[in-house]
Amino acid sequence: MPTENIFYAIALFVSAAITFLLAWFAGRRQNAPGSLYFILLMLSVGEWALSSGMEMLAVSIPDKVFWAKLSYLGVNGVGPLWLLFALEYSQRSSWLIGRRRL
Repeated sequence: MPTENIFYAIALFVSAAITFLLAWFAGRRQNAPGSLYFILLMLSVGEWALSSGMEMLAVSIPDKVFWAKLSYLGVNGVGPLWLLFALEYSQRSSWLIGRRRL
């Protein structure tokens, strides 16, 4: 395994830890606008970073494929959650009714 992969994986693990910590801090302030979507966004980004770091450290092809597939769970949630957080935080949540939220 190349040495630079270890450094990239460590950076991803640190960023995952930071985002999980941010989600925990945001969970303590649930009355703030957009806190639910921010928590979900941070959990999604943290899962993405964690599984990408594990993919970097994986040696065999099946392990790499497994971690790559697992990282898509986090990747797919980032865009919509970011939009929902931005709308809720900017107090434009009236746009988020019914079918528009889906």
